[in-house]
Amino acid sequence: MNKKGFLFVVALFLLLTYILLSIRLWVKSVEYSEMAYSEFYKESTLELVLDQITQAKMSNLSDILMNRALYRINELSMKKPLKSGGAAGSKYEFKYVAQAFQEMLANGTISAGVFEDNTAPAPEENSSFSKWLSNLNSSISSFGAYVSDFKFYNFKINQSNISTINYSFNIYLSLKDRSVTTAVSRTYNISGVADVTGLVDPAVVRASNKLTSSEQEIQRQFFFASAYDEPSDLNPQNLATKSSLLQGQGWFYGPLVPVKDAAKITSSERHAYIVYGTYQEIIQMINPTYSEFGAIILTNLPTSKGTCTNSGNPATVYENEENTFFKLTYQKDSSGICKPQLNCGTSDCPDRPYIVYYGFSESTIKESCPDFAAGSGSKKCVLFATSY
Repeated sequence: MNKKGFLFVVALFLLLTYILLSIRLWVKSVEYSEMAYSEFYKESTLELVLDQITQAKMSNLSDILMNRALYRINELSMKKPLKSGGAAGSKYEFKYVAQAFQEMLANGTISAGVFEDNTAPAPEENSSFSKWLSNLNSSISSFGAYVSDFKFYNFKINQSNISTINYSFNIYLSLKDRSVTTAVSRTYNISGVADVTGLVDPAVVRASNKLTSSEQEIQRQFFFASAYDEPSDLNPQNLATKSSLLQGQGWFYGPLVPVKDAAKITSSERHAYIVYGTYQEIIQMINPTYSEFGAIILTNLPTSKGTCTNSGNPATVYENEENTFFKLTYQKDSSGICKPQLNCGTSDCPDRPYIVYYGFSESTIKESCPDFAAGSGSKKCVLFATSY
């Protein structure tokens, strides 16, 4: 009996040990399951956050920040021009421009060394990735997560055509939970285009401020016709040849008006126009007179009236000019040499730019500029410059 009792006790002990071990294993299994579920939940939550920060949304955010940076830098450069990184066309010509945009996008501040006056402007942190990161951190901290790493790198900027600026960069974003057991990350490849149309030309503002007071500051916005897609499209159209462009003085740019339509231009705007016609048409203008216009184009071929022949062997013959401004006539001096004379009457020597362009026709002009007199629309325009 004693032997049987002993065996019963041993069997009971082994049974209890097995039961306790099974319970312990079950508890451990539950704990591991809960831990795995917890880690899965945290990782799923972080993944869900990054799923909301899509490539498209980051591109949209970048576009907003880039356009704000473009406006801000353009505004600053009216008073604070940026430094040049090198000669025109050199590799580092726009070094400081790129640095200004990169710093503005990253944290809303621009270094003093970027500007010619070596002073830093007031920061604008609300329009930067650093502010966006701060808001993101505040948002995800409610469930125990934070931004563990953010990189803004490979920033590039260039102007591919006259009205747009191309940019590209990469962003690396990593999120972690506070227990540092779970982390997720994404890399975003950003590229886009910013348009300068409508912005004020800072170079014009700076030039006007050197000549006038700030109350009279001249501002001109960037607006480009579709005909100027490439820089080469801005090259002046060469209309005249040496055989057709005969005489002139000074330079002028403005819209054209023929003599027959000269009276249609309001008196306050005539100074901005180029009136054109033959010499006889121009000098016979009464109301208005040609002196009310900014410049003149004579379209006829100057003629000659009489000659002067130098004494000598061989003899040299000079023709006296007619039907043009600044007529040259020749008279012999006491030694028999023909000397030129310039006798300016009221209508012979204008005090404004002019050219003699034989056969000029407005129909050959392709380019247009604003019609100042009408207040809207456009007219054909010409730029001429004479050299001596």
